[in-house]
Amino acid sequence: NQRVFIIDGTTFTLEPTPQLKRAFPPATNQHGESAWPIAMLMVAHEMQSGCAVLPQIDPMYGPKRSSEAEQARRIVRRLPKNSVVMADSGFGIFSVAYHATQAGHDILFRLTASRYKSLCKKATLIDDGPHHQSHALIWQPSAKDRQGNPNLPDDAAIEIAIHKVALNNGKFLYLATTLEIDASSAGELYSHRYDV
Repeated sequence: NQRVFIIDGTTFTLEPTPQLKRAFPPATNQHGESAWPIAMLMVAHEMQSGCAVLPQIDPMYGPKRSSEAEQARRIVRRLPKNSVVMADSGFGIFSVAYHATQAGHDILFRLTASRYKSLCKKATLIDDGPHHQSHALIWQPSAKDRQGNPNLPDDAAIEIAIHKVALNNGKFLYLATTLEIDASSAGELYSHRYDV
């Protein structure tokens, strides 16, 4: 049975000591530098227990700044092999999905409505029910994905299913997964993201 890990991130301000300002540079704008060092924190929680793996902490600004996608790439390497990585639409991008699958994991990512619609144009409809729709797709990086991730191999691709699941409030949940599960099972599993 696969363990499910929910990844998410946040930022926080630190005490404005010289050491912390060097390690986590403050934000700058047209008025100069702010007083507060800013750190990015990413964590992966195991869904059943809520237990967290060692977090990834990086500067948000300065020459060694990181991004959520880069932090996700690092944290999925810490997970036990053959885990399921679950994440919200901020992580529902090709590079994060690719690095998670390359680390030996399955994914269940929420997609934005616009990304779902874009992916549907290249996908094959496999199920069209009254409360869901499912497509099969070989997900390949877009030109924009490649621009932001120049180290992706030329043949980078992931075989996924994308699901549109009706919610009780009249809205829809858009999901991408490498798991061999139907749309309602994917929606049910994703609903547990809020348990942690």
